[in-house]
Amino acid sequence: MTRILAKIALMAVAATVPVHAAAQAALEGKWANPHRSVIVNVAPCGSAFCGTVSWANGKNREKGVQIAEKNAARKKKGRARRSRR
Repeated sequence: MTRILAKIALMAVAATVPVHAAAQAALEGKWANPHRSVIVNVAPCGSAFCGTVSWANGKNREKGVQIAEKNAARKKKGRARRSRR
């Protein structure tokens, strides 16, 4: 899951850098990780590109739900999320 999030973050950073129009068109679409356990849909988002997870296998989906629940609980308590990496 850490690798997936790192790849998504890398794609987000790469999408903020202005590039040639042909390269921008190549970035759009559905992208899968090497194990095909997550598929991300990349589309224009203002002047940049945004990636949203359009499909995840059951194991990754469960991890995502657990992380979201932990973050929601922290937000209710007023604590900011701290990166462990």
